[in-house]
Amino acid sequence: MRPTGPRSLLDQLFGLCFSLLLAAIAVYVAVQLIEAVWPVLLLIAGVVALLAGGAALLRRRDRGW
Repeated sequence: MRPTGPRSLLDQLFGLCFSLLLAAIAVYVAVQLIEAVWPVLLLIAGVVALLAGGAALLRRRDRGW
């Protein structure tokens, strides 16, 4: 078992640095994932926008303004 006493300053600094490193890696991975998926998301959004615009035009035309 680990002792439950207070940790030394060096242990706390090491923990902080390790946490910051893990946070930086997580942000890097998240950005890489977004960059990989971004073109597909834009394509899907464009297709949905075209379909919604076409449906709105058809409804407007059928109702006679």
